[in-house]
Amino acid sequence: MPLSRARSRSILVAAVLGSSSLSARADVPVPSCTGHNSAAAATARAEGLRHYRASKREGPSDAEMATALGFFEAACAAGDDSALELRAYALAGVERFVEAAQTLDVFLAAHPADTLPEGTKARVAQQQPEILARVASLSVDTPTPGAKVVVNHQPAGVTPLAHLRLAPGRYDVEVTIDGASPITRSLDLAAGERSESFGASSPTASPEPTAAQTSNLEPEAPRKGLRPFIIGAAAGGGVLLLGGIAGVIWANERSNTYNDAKCGGTTKPGCAGTLSQYNAARDIEIVGFVGAGLAAAATGVLLLLDTRSQPTTHAPAIGMGTWTCSVPGLSVSCGTRF
Repeated sequence: MPLSRARSRSILVAAVLGSSSLSARADVPVPSCTGHNSAAAATARAEGLRHYRASKREGPSDAEMATALGFFEAACAAGDDSALELRAYALAGVERFVEAAQTLDVFLAAHPADTLPEGTKARVAQQQPEILARVASLSVDTPTPGAKVVVNHQPAGVTPLAHLRLAPGRYDVEVTIDGASPITRSLDLAAGERSESFGASSPTASPEPTAAQTSNLEPEAPRKGLRPFIIGAAAGGGVLLLGGIAGVIWANERSNTYNDAKCGGTTKPGCAGTLSQYNAARDIEIVGFVGAGLAAAATGVLLLLDTRSQPTTHAPAIGMGTWTCSVPGLSVSCGTRF
C-alpha cells in the first residue's frame, strides 16, 4: 500500500534529522547507511536530485547544492548506501573536497569499481580525479605493521596507512613503532599523492588509491584567487562613474548659469569664472566616464581570468540516462547523467 504524502514527508524529515546528527560527529566523517526504510530513501534521493539539478554551481554559498547534500545524507541514513556517491558530488559542489574524497572512498570500498553499472563507473572515473586534484593524500608505512600514527595531535590510524585524505597544508606527523619513542616530522602536503616511510628509507611515490581511509583533521582554507582585485576594480569603476555623473550635472548647471547671464558675445562680471567652471566640469565628466569604462573592462578581464583558473567542474550534472555538459568559465566538461 503506497505511503501517504504526509507520512512520506514525516519519514523524510526524521531521516534528515538522523543524518544531520550523524554527520556532525567529528569521529564519523562519512555517515553509515544503516537504515531500512526504502520508501524514505527513494523520496530523499529524488528530492536531492531535484535540488542538485537546480543548483547553479555557486560554490560554498550554493543553497540548492547544500539542500541536495542534506537529502542525499537522508537517503543514506534511510539505508541507500549508493547515495554516498551523490553525497560526494554534492560535497564537491560546495567545495568540501576532503569530505567528498572520503565519501567516494567509502562508496568504492562498498561498491568496487568493477561491480558498478557502466554509467556509474564512467561517472566515478571522470569525477574522482577532479576531486582528488584538490586533496592531499598521505600514505604512511613502517618496517613493522601496526605503528600508531598521529597527525596534528589526532589519532589517524595504524600502519600501513593508505591514502589519508587531508586539505593541502603543513602537518605534524608522529609515528610510534613498537612502543619506542615517537618519530615526528613536519610535512608540507600539496594536493596529490604523498608517501612517507618512518624508520626505513626515504619517501617514495605511492600508486593511485585503491582503499578507503578517512580523516577529518583540518578544514580547508577558502581560495581568494583574484577576487580582491575584482572587487577593487569594480569599486574604483563605481567611484569614477559617480564622478562622471557629477561632472554632467555640474556642467549642465554651469551652462544654464552662463546662458541665463547672456554671457555669449559680451564680457560681463562672473562670465569668465562660470565658463572656467563649465570647462572643469566637462573635464571631470570625461575623466569619470572614460575611467569607469576602463575599470569595467579591467573587471571583466579579471573575472575571466579568475573563472578560467578554477577547476572545470566539482559537481557533475545529473539527469536521466543521457549525456550533459556544464560550462564553468570557458572549459566544457561532460558527464553521464542519471
